[in-house]
Amino acid sequence: PSQVESILDAIHDVFTVDTVEITLEMNPDDVTKDLLSGLKSAGVNRASMGVQTFNPELLNFMHRAHTSDEAMRCLELLKASDFDVFTVDLIYGNPGQSLESLEQDINTILEFDPPHISAYSLTVEPQTRLGKQVELGRIAPPQDDTVARHFDLVVEKLGDAGIQ
Repeated sequence: PSQVESILDAIHDVFTVDTVEITLEMNPDDVTKDLLSGLKSAGVNRASMGVQTFNPELLNFMHRAHTSDEAMRCLELLKASDFDVFTVDLIYGNPGQSLESLEQDINTILEFDPPHISAYSLTVEPQTRLGKQVELGRIAPPQDDTVARHFDLVVEKLGDAGIQ
């Protein structure tokens, strides 16, 4: 938090900054109550939490450092914190991700009543570990119709919850 505060102080010293939204991206395995409190005191007023999924197999597949339990704990901390505005990141279209698993992820996120959810379709980039595995035929990329069904489910579930 002190480094963030120093950066924000430097920005305010050079620029005239009216009321702005200052967002910090976080990973669930890094979040503590003290961190959230320190960031809020430093001037951060919006948190973006990179949960991606609660499914242990998919977390492992994506090489995420956090566990499902850590993601739940961090959302509990975030919900109890002074952050009125936060967003939770969700990734859909993972190879092997079922509609049921995606729906569980959405339902779990909605339990925390986030003001915003950012849902992203997985993209396979050529120079990444996943891109190489797809190129070598070790992993089949998700089919377009599967990703479309995932997208439709995300739109439906979030729309039903009043989130656009």
